[in-house]
Amino acid sequence: MLEGITDRGMEVLKAEGWTVDVRKAMPPAELAAIVGPYQAMMIRSGTQITAEVLDAARSLRIIGRRAWASTTSTWRRPPGAASWS
Repeated sequence: MLEGITDRGMEVLKAEGWTVDVRKAMPPAELAAIVGPYQAMMIRSGTQITAEVLDAARSLRIIGRRAWASTTSTWRRPPGAASWS
């Protein structure tokens, strides 16, 4: 989780069994250095997911983009990932 989450949002994710790591937005090179073991990321507008980040994201299955007052999320399959099923 980059750029924070509400207490209620954290409760919901934990209740669903997720382990949540909350961090501030960071430059793409810094994100690429840590993203390897993560299976999911939820970002906001302060985070850029570049080719460098995706190349380093070997375990990543899903990226969600949160937006204030919106239920819309953008999902993208990482390179080399198996098809969604």
